[in-house]
Amino acid sequence: MKKINITITGALGRMGQILINQIIKNKNLKLISLTDLKVGKKIKGVKIQKNNIEAFKKTEVIIDFSKPKSSIEILRFAKKLNR
Repeated sequence: MKKINITITGALGRMGQILINQIIKNKNLKLISLTDLKVGKKIKGVKIQKNNIEAFKKTEVIIDFSKPKSSIEILRFAKKLNR
């Protein structure tokens, strides 16, 4: 079975951290990218980046736990990429 590529936005928040740990434990899921305001840090080998088209290119599922303003931006990227 092919793994599902997932991006977490708001990765440094409490819920983001919980989601990251659960995704890492699931053999059917792959953490492909993380976004948040503080970029550069790595979590579980995945570097945190700002919301941009590159952050979402390889993802199949975006789980958004960012702020409302960021959610609108993320929706625009998802629409561009047909996610």
